[in-house]
Amino acid sequence: MMIKDITDFLETFFPLTLAYEWDHCGLQVGNIHGKVENIMIALTPDIDVMQECIDHHIDLLITHHPLLFHPLYYVNTEEETGKIIEMALNHHITIYSSHTCMDRGSYLSMNKWLMEAMQIEDYQDYGEDGLIKTAALQTTLGQLIKQVKKDLNLPALRYVGNCDQPVNNIAVIGGSGADFIDELAGQVDVLITGDIKYHEAQNAYSKGLCLIDIGHFAERVMVPQVKKILQEKFDVAVYESQQKDYFQFG
Repeated sequence: MMIKDITDFLETFFPLTLAYEWDHCGLQVGNIHGKVENIMIALTPDIDVMQECIDHHIDLLITHHPLLFHPLYYVNTEEETGKIIEMALNHHITIYSSHTCMDRGSYLSMNKWLMEAMQIEDYQDYGEDGLIKTAALQTTLGQLIKQVKKDLNLPALRYVGNCDQPVNNIAVIGGSGADFIDELAGQVDVLITGDIKYHEAQNAYSKGLCLIDIGHFAERVMVPQVKKILQEKFDVAVYESQQKDYFQFG
């Protein structure tokens, strides 16, 4: 089987045409026409993940986050990106990333998986972009926080708002969704997203929008989902990376 068979199949769910103009999805490093027997799925390509790939004799690493997000003007193998490229080429590992193609997938998507992980089944797209998912609920912010921590297996999270505040509707954006605070204020009661900065929290607070910051690593929900998609179609070995969150909680 060829790597292109795998990536072509993935692109039926997450076509590269869905990528935002600023994003860099698809082939990152390697040979898309190479043979594949072993696949690894990970959230982010880093050196630890590459070592996992080497240990498992991986031919294809599929990640959500791209390795080559910013323009690359040189390859320094003493720096992380250069080292990852070196490891990939030396061990014939092709790296492929979906990122915003997966965020905006019409049938399967990151925010669909986050909704389902939080046991919310009745949700819909917000707007025509396909990125944001919204749902109607009858709960309080405090109860929602407990549910999110439990369902996403989070040791801690940050939030903005009063725990007694009623919640009738929510929006979910995996990764960094603070750019949508102004748009969603007045439309939903709570935005669940990650990577919230102090002044972004201030902005939401001033507009009456509650926030639940689940961090960026919550997007790891894509790992078992992509594994399931591939194993239902192909007779190949698919491994889930044991990658950990870079943040620790004391």
